Amino acid sequence: MTRVCLLILTAASAIAQPGIGQNGVVNSASQMPPTLPGGALAPGARFSIYGVRLGSSAASTQISAGPMQIKATSITPTRIEATLPANAAPGTLPLVVTVNGMKSKPFPIHIVPSNPGIYSKNGLGWGPAVASTVRPGQRVAIATTGLGNATQLTVVIGGRSVPVARTAGADELTFPIPASVPEGCQVPVYIQAAPHRASNVVTLAISRSGMPCNAGPLAILSKNSVGVAILARSRMLGRNATSDAIDDEATAVFASRTGQPSLSPMLLLPPPGTCTAYTSSFQATTALPNSVSSALAAELEARGLEAGSVLKLRSKSGERTVSRVRGSPGYFRSKLGSGGASAGPRTLPLFFEPGEIEIEAVGGEQLGPFRARMKSPPPFEWTNRAETAVIDRSRPLTLKWRGMSNDRLALIFATNTGQLSTAIGTCLCTVRASAGRFTIPAELLANIPESVEMPGIPYDQLFLVSLPETALPGFEASGIDAAALLNVYSVGRIVQYK
Repeated sequence: MTRVCLLILTAASAIAQPGIGQNGVVNSASQMPPTLPGGALAPGARFSIYGVRLGSSAASTQISAGPMQIKATSITPTRIEATLPANAAPGTLPLVVTVNGMKSKPFPIHIVPSNPGIYSKNGLGWGPAVASTVRPGQRVAIATTGLGNATQLTVVIGGRSVPVARTAGADELTFPIPASVPEGCQVPVYIQAAPHRASNVVTLAISRSGMPCNAGPLAILSKNSVGVAILARSRMLGRNATSDAIDDEATAVFASRTGQPSLSPMLLLPPPGTCTAYTSSFQATTALPNSVSSALAAELEARGLEAGSVLKLRSKSGERTVSRVRGSPGYFRSKLGSGGASAGPRTLPLFFEPGEIEIEAVGGEQLGPFRARMKSPPPFEWTNRAETAVIDRSRPLTLKWRGMSNDRLALIFATNTGQLSTAIGTCLCTVRASAGRFTIPAELLANIPESVEMPGIPYDQLFLVSLPETALPGFEASGIDAAALLNVYSVGRIVQYK
């Protein structure tokens, strides 16, 4: 009987114990996983604790880090907002949350003299920092935390560096927009946090005329209801592979939205010649794309429209059917053919040949029938792909290509997920295809997780992608406000991030 009572008490204690989640202590502005180089906390920084059974008031919940007692500014059962003491010394300390006498397991926090984070409007550490459009020469203020003891900082806007003197104790940085900064709806902004590391990246909308900014090839995503059809060929070189896996696929989305610009990392394309970056955790909603086209479609954050069960594609290669994703009205995806290392006795041959492709939909209850034409994804060559097998994140990375037509945009997409930490880091750059080369600054590679040699799926990916630079060809159909056709050619490889 005594043993049974002890077991019951032990189980009850385990259930009541507060728990801090994996990657659960982050700078409140950057929200960067603590296992990444930019995930440390600075003295005076506001930070968030995510977990379970964290209490509901200061009367029940206490926070400590080693000998320090930390004051919370808000407490809920799943999230605590707190501020690290301004006199916190650099080093690693065990953070513990105590609720009604029950202690969480210690969570190691790393304290450094300065590690800034920039607040975004969505609170996730990426996306717009300021709501209104600004002009070059105009002064703008961004809210930050984690500046620590830094007094002189460098803010990088669209690749242009701006020195900023910090007012003592202030967390808001005010600076002018450089005259040479590129225009766009998602101009990247970050703080040079260390010689080879950036803070989180947010965006500003910049326009010289003061008129609405240029949203680039995905401008239609601000409409209330949209249709997007993506034809994509991907060439992927696996780890230790000697030949590419080649796949042709079609993805389409017909959906209603809120009318607000789409707020998703994969869709916030920076202006040509610039890069953005974002971080997350595998537990969050950020997609882990297995292809660029599926990632673009999956992150539209929209409600699908009833558009029938299939789409039909016709080309010189014949006809293919694109099926609706089961249980998801308005979402279509099918692999159309395979070649190279992907080819097998049961796979269809590659479908995309030079020339036009016709896409046809019979429609459904919410989308009318339509028929439209677009060109097959035009190929190109990534000329220095063999030299990118190992990527040193402390050094700039240059990619070179040829054969990409001048009306195209080159998109560079570097990403990895820590297989042990589950932290996700991504860098996304765009450049006009005519440039033929682009160099990613080292500081924007720094927060991509280091590769780990272990069994499982290697997420260590690097893509070079060709897509239209300007307005996309469209089509008309009842039930949607705007539609676009997008042809994408993607060349990728598995790499090792060091």
